[in-house]
Amino acid sequence: MELALEIDLSAASLQAQVFKQIRGLIVSGRLRPGARLPGSRALSEQLGVSRNTIILAYETLTAEGYLESREGAGTYVSNALPDNSLSVADSFAKNTTHTKPIHLFVPVAEEAKRSSAFRAAFGAG
Repeated sequence: MELALEIDLSAASLQAQVFKQIRGLIVSGRLRPGARLPGSRALSEQLGVSRNTIILAYETLTAEGYLESREGAGTYVSNALPDNSLSVADSFAKNTTHTKPIHLFVPVAEEAKRSSAFRAAFGAG
């Protein structure tokens, strides 16, 4: 099995690229629970990166609950994905977009409003 990953060999963290792209495939549903991933040797050869890069990415994905390692049988997408990935997957699946802006208000202490730095920055008199 080949994964459709694109790695920028000039970028700083190859492990982070592999991690993010595999997690993205899982969260978007393109890699389904129970799907077997290629072995670390095969994927490292496919991408032209160190085997350790793939092993560390797989270990991080396993620690976060996205993958399961089955001794002697390979690495699989976890059947029970982390809760935070499920909400992201739902939004990907529904193609939801938020059209209302979000406004955040931070209360400013009266003393801060009187400071010259505040008045200079915000034109408050």
